Amino acid sequence: MVRVAITAADTAGLIGRALGLSATAYDSTGAPVPQATILWQALFNTSRGSVDSTGGVRLGPSGGDFLVAATDPVSGRADTIGLHAAREGELKWTFAVPQGQFQTVGGPALGPGGEVYALAAPFPGVGATGDLLALSPRGTLLWTVRLDRTVENGVHVGPDGTVYVTGRTVSAVSAAGAIRWRQVLNGASGASFIVGALAPGGPLVVAGENSPLALDLATGDTVWAGPVSPIGAWLVPPTIDGGTVWIKKTEDTLFAFSLATGQIGRRIADPDSGVDKRSFGVGPAPVGNALYLPTAFRLAKFDTSGALGWLTPNRGRGMSEPVIDAAGNVYVQDQDGLWALNPVTGAQRWLRLAARPRWTWYGGPALAQGGTIYCAALDGFYVYNTSGTLLWSYQTTEGGANPVPFTGSPVIAPDGTVYTFTDTRLYAFWGLYPPEPNSPWPMWRHDAQRTGRAR
Repeated sequence: MVRVAITAADTAGLIGRALGLSATAYDSTGAPVPQATILWQALFNTSRGSVDSTGGVRLGPSGGDFLVAATDPVSGRADTIGLHAAREGELKWTFAVPQGQFQTVGGPALGPGGEVYALAAPFPGVGATGDLLALSPRGTLLWTVRLDRTVENGVHVGPDGTVYVTGRTVSAVSAAGAIRWRQVLNGASGASFIVGALAPGGPLVVAGENSPLALDLATGDTVWAGPVSPIGAWLVPPTIDGGTVWIKKTEDTLFAFSLATGQIGRRIADPDSGVDKRSFGVGPAPVGNALYLPTAFRLAKFDTSGALGWLTPNRGRGMSEPVIDAAGNVYVQDQDGLWALNPVTGAQRWLRLAARPRWTWYGGPALAQGGTIYCAALDGFYVYNTSGTLLWSYQTTEGGANPVPFTGSPVIAPDGTVYTFTDTRLYAFWGLYPPEPNSPWPMWRHDAQRTGRAR
């Protein structure tokens, strides 16, 4: 026996969870020794983890780094591996954008294999060019694709892993980073905030500024086009609810389109008044027979026939998409902070001022199982429970004296990892829980793939 080698699928995990290690002994020819006896032992800081006779590790009860050794008792040959027991809210990894800044409306999106996608705008400015970045769940850059006319727009992921980047050019990019098709939106000017919604088998419905469009997922061909707006008012993200697509003109009416044909059915008037009623980046959230609509100044609740249930007071510019818990309670961010609202009356239950977003049209909160609410905010990243108790927060100076704003609407992975970003860095935090399974609308654009599709 000349050496022992430990292998591990993961070297870090949350306190209380398990990791699996294996060890192989090798002889002088480099061949594995079958049925070799291996003794396992946790070294130093043993409160941070223990290991059993098969290499099974239990992390905790305290957090931090520790070592595990695998030893051949005959030769004394051994190998060690460093492991980490992580606490909830601890930084898992961070990734600095190679050039430019993150500008994806609404925050990162996740692929079926846990891939993290975000759009960055190179600077000094290169027109409306954007870089689609793909990262592994460990924070390793997998690939980058440069796309034209896509600054400050949306990223959506299909069930087969295709990434759809909606902007003035709509692009379909394979999970390996190959461009499958591109569709230039006719009539689209220099505006940003163009976002889409994905039906299970297609189409991709895009708020196209000049006209809403339904595009074939395989080819990008136009399936149907909605009415033309001479002022480019189709900027609010579409929402798909069964066979209906809800799309709002920024300063006007919410329309119910047929997903199949584009035929317009019901219309719901914007309840805001005033000269500037523009809204963008946040769309309607259907919940059963209710429809929550962020407007320029308020959050409105309608039923799907168009009857107004309630309307929050004027909060000033900007209202995020809400998230809804299993009991129907509503949580929404505006320029004052994070609000909890009564679902029946719209009355305030509580307000947390710390969770003021930089721009409400860049997403909103995210809700994890167990009632954990994640908020990107002006001076940090804040996490509350549904009673309004602060669970943890994170501030970063990124080399400066003051905390920088978090702008990426949080996205929650099935393993509980939470992703967000500032202008220049993408952050992954250890989280305990997956997205709330009983929530009808747990995060911006409904889910981690940002499909904009209600259940």
